[in-house]
Amino acid sequence: MSGGKVRGLYPHNFQESADNPIALSRGRMIPTFSWDAMWLGTAEWFGINATTSEMDKVLPMYSNFPSDKLYRETELYKPTGWTESPSSSVGFVCGF
Repeated sequence: MSGGKVRGLYPHNFQESADNPIALSRGRMIPTFSWDAMWLGTAEWFGINATTSEMDKVLPMYSNFPSDKLYRETELYKPTGWTESPSSSVGFVCGF
């Protein structure tokens, strides 16, 4: 996997207000990226072609989101044959 990245935006303010449209009552937050954003790249990694009806069966809602809010396989995973250098860190942080 291509680690070391945080996906999504961390809220700057958790208080419900007119200036903060993603904060809802009782501490609930509206995510800046959909759940489908991560799964699109994962489905591609498993061999599902995003340009066919196969993806509509796997992720029926993905086409409702702008393409810049979806992560492709190349953004989530390192290419085949890639080797890790001893000094680089491994890990994946998901921050919706």
